[in-house]
Amino acid sequence: MQLLRFADGSGWSLGAVTGSDGGVMSLPVALRQLRQRGRLHGLSEQFLDLISTDGRALLACWPAVRAAVELAAELDDGSARVAENLRELRIGPFVSGPEKVLGVSYNYSALASREGIGRSPEPVVSSRHPAA
Repeated sequence: MQLLRFADGSGWSLGAVTGSDGGVMSLPVALRQLRQRGRLHGLSEQFLDLISTDGRALLACWPAVRAAVELAAELDDGSARVAENLRELRIGPFVSGPEKVLGVSYNYSALASREGIGRSPEPVVSSRHPAA
Protein backbone atom coordinates (compact mmCIF):
# COMPACT_ATOMS: atom_id res chain seq x y z
CA MET A 1 0.00 0.00 0.00
CA GLN A 2 1.32 3.42 -0.96
CA LEU A 3 0.23 6.36 1.20
CA LEU A 4 -0.03 9.81 -0.34
CA ARG A 5 -1.29 13.35 0.13
CA PHE A 6 -3.38 14.84 -2.65
CA ALA A 7 -5.28 18.02 -3.39
CA ASP A 8 -8.99 17.93 -4.08
CA GLY A 9 -11.54 20.70 -4.43
CA SER A 10 -11.59 21.40 -0.69
CA GLY A 11 -7.85 21.26 0.07
CA TRP A 12 -5.28 18.63 0.90
CA SER A 13 -6.22 15.13 2.02
CA LEU A 14 -4.51 11.83 2.78
CA GLY A 15 -5.09 8.81 0.62
CA ALA A 16 -3.75 5.44 -0.37
CA VAL A 17 -3.07 3.70 -3.65
CA THR A 18 -4.99 0.46 -3.37
CA GLY A 19 -5.18 -2.74 -5.35
CA SER A 20 -3.33 -3.69 -8.48
CA ASP A 21 -5.25 -1.19 -10.62
CA GLY A 22 -3.60 1.84 -8.97
CA GLY A 23 -6.84 3.43 -7.80
CA VAL A 24 -6.64 6.02 -5.03
CA MET A 25 -8.95 6.07 -2.01
CA SER A 26 -9.51 8.88 0.48
CA LEU A 27 -8.38 7.84 3.97
CA PRO A 28 -10.87 10.09 5.80
CA VAL A 29 -13.80 8.65 3.83
CA ALA A 30 -12.63 5.03 4.03
CA LEU A 31 -11.92 5.13 7.78
CA ARG A 32 -15.22 6.91 8.50
CA GLN A 33 -17.07 4.17 6.60
CA LEU A 34 -15.22 1.47 8.51
CA ARG A 35 -16.17 3.11 11.82
CA GLN A 36 -19.82 3.38 10.74
CA ARG A 37 -19.81 -0.36 10.01
CA GLY A 38 -18.69 -0.99 13.59
CA ARG A 39 -15.28 -2.33 12.57
CA LEU A 40 -13.09 0.11 14.55
CA HIS A 41 -13.76 -0.60 18.19
CA GLY A 42 -11.73 1.46 20.62
CA LEU A 43 -10.65 4.15 18.15
CA SER A 44 -12.32 7.48 18.83
CA GLU A 45 -13.70 9.69 16.10
CA GLN A 46 -11.19 12.41 17.05
CA PHE A 47 -8.30 9.96 16.72
CA LEU A 48 -9.53 8.79 13.31
CA ASP A 49 -9.91 12.40 12.17
CA LEU A 50 -6.32 13.10 13.23
CA ILE A 51 -4.70 10.10 11.56
CA SER A 52 -6.70 10.51 8.38
CA THR A 53 -5.73 14.16 7.91
CA ASP A 54 -2.23 14.49 9.41
CA GLY A 55 0.53 12.48 7.72
CA ARG A 56 2.94 12.89 10.63
CA ALA A 57 0.35 11.57 13.11
CA LEU A 58 -0.48 8.62 10.84
CA LEU A 59 3.17 7.64 10.48
CA ALA A 60 3.77 8.00 14.22
CA CYS A 61 1.14 5.36 15.01
CA TRP A 62 1.35 3.33 11.77
CA PRO A 63 2.12 -0.02 13.46
CA ALA A 64 -1.08 0.33 15.51
CA VAL A 65 -3.37 1.49 12.70
CA ARG A 66 -1.95 -0.28 9.65
CA ALA A 67 -4.42 -3.15 9.90
CA ALA A 68 -7.35 -0.69 10.07
CA VAL A 69 -6.17 1.16 6.95
CA GLU A 70 -5.65 -2.12 5.08
CA LEU A 71 -9.11 -3.32 6.15
CA ALA A 72 -10.64 -0.01 5.00
CA ALA A 73 -9.04 -0.51 1.59
CA GLU A 74 -10.20 -4.13 1.39
CA LEU A 75 -13.82 -3.36 2.33
CA ASP A 76 -14.21 -0.15 0.35
CA ASP A 77 -17.14 -0.43 -2.06
CA GLY A 78 -15.69 2.27 -4.31
CA SER A 79 -17.29 5.21 -2.54
CA ALA A 80 -13.95 6.22 -0.98
CA ARG A 81 -12.23 6.16 -4.37
CA VAL A 82 -11.15 9.61 -5.56
CA ALA A 83 -9.22 8.70 -8.71
CA GLU A 84 -8.55 5.78 -11.00
CA ASN A 85 -4.81 6.53 -11.00
CA LEU A 86 -2.24 8.99 -9.69
CA ARG A 87 -2.11 11.01 -12.92
CA GLU A 88 -5.58 12.36 -12.14
CA LEU A 89 -4.45 13.97 -8.88
CA ARG A 90 -2.23 16.77 -7.69
CA ILE A 91 0.23 15.05 -5.32
CA GLY A 92 1.97 16.83 -2.46
CA PRO A 93 4.39 15.92 0.33
CA PHE A 94 2.92 13.33 2.67
CA VAL A 95 4.13 15.26 5.72
CA SER A 96 3.63 19.00 5.39
CA GLY A 97 6.42 21.15 6.81
CA PRO A 98 9.02 18.38 7.18
CA GLU A 99 11.97 18.94 9.51
CA LYS A 100 14.33 17.22 7.07
CA VAL A 101 14.19 15.63 3.65
CA LEU A 102 15.97 12.37 2.93
CA GLY A 103 16.48 11.02 -0.55
CA VAL A 104 17.17 7.39 -1.33
CA SER A 105 18.45 6.40 -4.75
CA TYR A 106 17.69 2.96 -6.05
CA ASN A 107 20.32 0.76 -7.58
CA TYR A 108 18.59 0.07 -10.89
CA SER A 109 21.10 -1.37 -13.31
CA ALA A 110 19.20 -0.02 -16.35
CA LEU A 111 19.41 3.55 -15.06
CA ALA A 112 23.08 3.20 -14.13
CA SER A 113 23.99 1.87 -17.59
CA ARG A 114 21.92 4.56 -19.34
CA GLU A 115 23.68 7.27 -17.29
CA GLY A 116 27.07 5.66 -17.89
CA ILE A 117 27.87 5.21 -14.23
CA GLY A 118 28.79 2.19 -12.19
CA ARG A 119 25.98 0.55 -10.27
CA SER A 120 26.16 1.00 -6.51
CA PRO A 121 25.70 -2.22 -4.53
CA GLU A 122 23.68 -0.29 -1.91
CA PRO A 123 21.18 2.56 -2.23
CA VAL A 124 22.71 6.01 -1.75
CA VAL A 125 21.11 8.17 0.95
CA SER A 126 21.31 11.97 0.83
CA SER A 127 19.76 14.74 2.89
CA ARG A 128 18.46 18.15 1.91
CA HIS A 129 17.23 21.16 3.80
CA PRO A 130 13.41 21.36 3.50
CA ALA A 131 13.67 24.76 1.79
CA ALA A 132 15.97 23.39 -0.95
